Amino acid sequence: MDEKAPDVDLLSMTSEVTDRAVLVHAVGEVDHLTAPQLAAELGRAGLDASSTRPVVLDMTSVSFMTSAGLAVLVEHHRGRRAHHALRIVVGGSPVGQSLRRTGLHQFLSTYDTLAEALADGPGRSS
Repeated sequence: MDEKAPDVDLLSMTSEVTDRAVLVHAVGEVDHLTAPQLAAELGRAGLDASSTRPVVLDMTSVSFMTSAGLAVLVEHHRGRRAHHALRIVVGGSPVGQSLRRTGLHQFLSTYDTLAEALADGPGRSS
């Protein structure tokens, strides 16, 4: 079975570098077709991050995520541990539900709001 290229409408990602963090906003669905897009964006964001400027991933507008997306989050978290954990804003999104169901919320640094993720000091995780 041939896999088609990710539909542009499935996942939209934007990034911005601020004094406090590298913010990555994801909107849409993360599955086996769009997970590479998420991984690439987090990789680019990681290049702009530092010990005082974490990567904060806002997933509150992600409506669906499969294990492929969860794997990207775990992989990126492991890669960032030398500096500090990836901060993931989930709120009440399906992503937060998936992280709780799999127990990954205990391993990853998750936050209910962007303000909480930005307020956490460098190198700390919740």
